[in-house]
Amino acid sequence: MSTHTLDDLLNDNIAEDLTWDTFSPLVKGMPRKHKSALWTAYKEEDHEVLVSIYQSMQDGTFEVEEPSEVEEVVEEVEEEVEEEVEEEVDYIAEYTRISNKLLRFGPSMTEEEVKKLMLLMKEYASKTIDPKYTVSDTDAWEIWMGPTSKCLLINSTRHLSFICSRSWWTRHYLNAMYVSRQLVSSNEQFERLVAEKRATKRFIGRHPLPGIEIKLPTSAKEFHLRDR
Repeated sequence: MSTHTLDDLLNDNIAEDLTWDTFSPLVKGMPRKHKSALWTAYKEEDHEVLVSIYQSMQDGTFEVEEPSEVEEVVEEVEEEVEEEVEEEVDYIAEYTRISNKLLRFGPSMTEEEVKKLMLLMKEYASKTIDPKYTVSDTDAWEIWMGPTSKCLLINSTRHLSFICSRSWWTRHYLNAMYVSRQLVSSNEQFERLVAEKRATKRFIGRHPLPGIEIKLPTSAKEFHLRDR
């Protein structure tokens, strides 16, 4: 029987993957829509989002965007005991899942395991972006940071927008130069910015692939090379 607690979940102190049966006791007593949102964040291996969702539940700002989310928990449990139905791959969701897995567990993986996952990410990235998209290390970028973990990342030169998390940005481009950084005070304002970018049809619902879809200098040596 599992001895884990909700605090273990929020502090990322659970080493093994939880099934719904082992996850459910940790959120016992919560409304179903809360359980569903936390379960979805856990399955996507995005701990920062999971904590952000839980905090919004505590301060009363939590909202469910889609009514169907309440039913997702039941559907996922049923899928575990039924024969898997073949369906179209959600490449953006798979790309994000692998990225979060590398972010959390990459240091403990073998070089071969990391290489295999990176190749999958590259494949999924190519299926979710305009094949004509090119990037240069002289492109101008903007990052808009909202009050949650989500950020809007814009290639101003190519007029293409991405979504990313603060943890991803911190890991890859915290010290990057040639980036305009903007803070958004409210989640409503941030979501309006995202909606505007979605409406242009030049929006990708994931972060760019470092070194391929985004190139930014992050060291003094790279700064000097770009300035030449």
